[in-house]
Amino acid sequence: MKKSLLVLIILSILTSMLFAEGNMRVVVVEVVPDSPAEKGGILPGDVMVSYNTKPVHSLLQLREAIGEVTEGMVKIGIIRDGEEITLEIPAGKMGVHISEKAPEIELKPDAVVLEGIEPLGWQYGMSSSFHASLMRILNYKGSDVDYVYLMGVSGAAFRVHFHKDWCPSSPDPTCGFDCGSKAIEAVGYDYTFHSLKENGDNKEEMREMIKKSVDNKMPVIAIDLIQVPEWGIITGYQENGQEFLCRTYYDNVDGYNLAQKFPWVVTVLGEKKEASEDIENYKNSFKIGLELLKTPMYDDYYSGTAALEYWIGALDKVNLEELDSAKFEEVVLANAWTYSRLIEDREYASKYMDRIADEFGDLGNYIKKIAELYREEVKVLKKEEGITPYPWMIKEPQDWTPKMRDRERVLLKEALKIEQEAAKLFQELVKNEKK
Repeated sequence: MKKSLLVLIILSILTSMLFAEGNMRVVVVEVVPDSPAEKGGILPGDVMVSYNTKPVHSLLQLREAIGEVTEGMVKIGIIRDGEEITLEIPAGKMGVHISEKAPEIELKPDAVVLEGIEPLGWQYGMSSSFHASLMRILNYKGSDVDYVYLMGVSGAAFRVHFHKDWCPSSPDPTCGFDCGSKAIEAVGYDYTFHSLKENGDNKEEMREMIKKSVDNKMPVIAIDLIQVPEWGIITGYQENGQEFLCRTYYDNVDGYNLAQKFPWVVTVLGEKKEASEDIENYKNSFKIGLELLKTPMYDDYYSGTAALEYWIGALDKVNLEELDSAKFEEVVLANAWTYSRLIEDREYASKYMDRIADEFGDLGNYIKKIAELYREEVKVLKKEEGITPYPWMIKEPQDWTPKMRDRERVLLKEALKIEQEAAKLFQELVKNEKK
């Protein structure tokens, strides 16, 4: 993922402008417990159509309407089960997570569709889009494998990479050490990767490969289908493959979306083989974890403890005033996104290790200690908010202050010590597991 998520905000606004006002929908995805929204009767799935008597058909309109009222009670127009109702809540923050939905796409007569593939999205708490896409496909094929398992057995939960030149792709687990392949191998599928050549010579060949996979009832994992480059799923095609149907992290419809772009990398799953036993996958994940911690570099990505050491040094050396606007945005995004992913990935690492510890008898003590270390690392990295801003949170280089970067370096140094302790435990775990 090399482009700023700021693009997402801009494109969201542009998307709203593409449709007539009455066609867009503002849907309540989640209601915060004990919030004004919950007390006022708002439920997940409600479609908001007005705020304080003003029509709202987009997130932008809703934000503007909320900003115009600062006190008192406001009336909220809601459509629920096809019926419009009016609720009252206090002005201000409602306590809801909402999503902007566009009209559902109309399928062409020749559409080939694989029905029943569940949605993707940041709201599901699975930021590794490759692993989430793989999980959705495996679930569609009848497996009950979950995200925790895939992140653990592939080593992605133990991974930290940092690009030598601040590339925001660092958290993508298919870059550097390829945890994506490890996940597929763990669940026992053949697979092939296919990349679009710069001159596009193999585009039609890739198109036919994708169509063949869909015809064989196998969805395809693909990157850069909608908006910014993230992994998603090709769920069907129409117009003889000139249009792909998909699930992505940027969908604004409930059903399948239309891909906006031809993917530049696809992963095609093949035949299901005899998968390794879970216990063997667990053992292999310890070896991957140790390798990721100890190997200094994969391609242009520093790895493990070396990644944290390089990152800490880079924060000290970077001169933001010398960067042009594009590079400044890239540096800020790389820092914030890698920091955020380090927290989330370690949360999943602790969940994974807790889940499997009892499978290993006395060795489970090592596993539980690693899980506890990762929980401590998460606490450390969450000590202070606002020190790792995203590009849309700051206007000028001086807004990401030296004090903020110094504080981040202190926290990363604490995280480094914890990672070093984890490496020692992984070393003991791998050594003793062989006996």
